[in-house]
Amino acid sequence: MSFWSIFKKIGKWSGKGVAVLPYIVEAAVTVERLSSAKGTEKRVEALNLAMSLIKTFEGTIDKDVLNDGEVQSAVNAVFDAISALQNILAKKG
Repeated sequence: MSFWSIFKKIGKWSGKGVAVLPYIVEAAVTVERLSSAKGTEKRVEALNLAMSLIKTFEGTIDKDVLNDGEVQSAVNAVFDAISALQNILAKKG
């Protein structure tokens, strides 16, 4: 299942399904700026922060999205994309 099909599933739960994306991006950016961790440890920190932020989102839609494997896969896919973009931009200066 693609990221976008999973994203559409979130959107079906709420017209605000797109609102989850900024939480994920903010978690990645915050951990990148503030954490001294490296590699997998940094990724885990960012995922934990994102999941905490998404828990707040859950309360607004009255759905359990954190325990949905497809949602977790989509969150991981977003982190992969953010990381890839950050690495490319870092190489380009």
